[in-house]
Amino acid sequence: MDIALNAAQLIGGFLLLTYGANWLITGGSTLALRIGISTTVVGLTVMAFGTSMPELTVNVSSALSGNTGIALGNILGSNIANIALILGVTAMIAPMAVADDFLGRDFLWMTGAAALVFVAMLDGTLGFFEGAVFLALGLGYTWHLIAGSRRKERQDSEEVPEKDRRLLINGGLVALGLVALVAGGKLCVNSAVSFARLFGMSERVIGLTVVAVGTSMPEFAASLAAALKGRAEMAIGNIIGSNIFNILIILGITAMIHPIRVAVDTRYFVDMSVMLGVTLLLWPLMRTGMTLVRLEGAALFLIYSGYVAYLLL
Repeated sequence: MDIALNAAQLIGGFLLLTYGANWLITGGSTLALRIGISTTVVGLTVMAFGTSMPELTVNVSSALSGNTGIALGNILGSNIANIALILGVTAMIAPMAVADDFLGRDFLWMTGAAALVFVAMLDGTLGFFEGAVFLALGLGYTWHLIAGSRRKERQDSEEVPEKDRRLLINGGLVALGLVALVAGGKLCVNSAVSFARLFGMSERVIGLTVVAVGTSMPEFAASLAAALKGRAEMAIGNIIGSNIFNILIILGITAMIHPIRVAVDTRYFVDMSVMLGVTLLLWPLMRTGMTLVRLEGAALFLIYSGYVAYLLL
């Protein structure tokens, strides 16, 4: 594939990501009001799962071909990129207020999922049974969020404007946005991987950087669009929910298709430690002033830049 075609794919992917993110935010926020689910939960569930579809596609493909090392690297790299790169850049552009739930329930789930995969992979293998446990936990978390949100909304219900009751139209916008995000993410990944191979990057580095960032582009587009529209709860919820889905649901499904086996060496512990580190760092950053400000976003971005430099060098 020549450079011109790669560039065209990359530009097309970014256009799909941009439009898809706007459709998803517009339809999702209105749909949430219509069916009695808070915009915070929409970010943690609908947006998070939708924007994680590229990770699912890459991991299922890797599992079916038996190349599960790339699958694990994709998840670790995506979770690192989601926090250090995407939240960092988004906060630098549009500082975001932090909802109380993110500091308790949701942060604990995200941290617990990160710690769980670290412990489960200490023997270098994540098998079918462990994958099934991961998947069950992920589905349980999702059900708890939606059920709890609907109970709360029924107790604190408000009159929804008639113009926001167009369920079919807003549902269509959400579906169209998700399709555009997945397609855009796939185009970005394909072109970026081709570029990376032209420069002689290793499979591990490609998985942790190019593929991980490429499959995280829908999260970036959706979170940035949400933050710019004043929907900080959807922007942050998208990242936290995506990180939880990536480990519990996507990695769980991957392990059930084909056992994940990696060499537990220094490189593995560095990658896992960076993921755990940026996950834990997010709590004090969110807790300080209950807002992710530009300086904190810049600090996260510098951490990601340093990690990528370590991988490349």
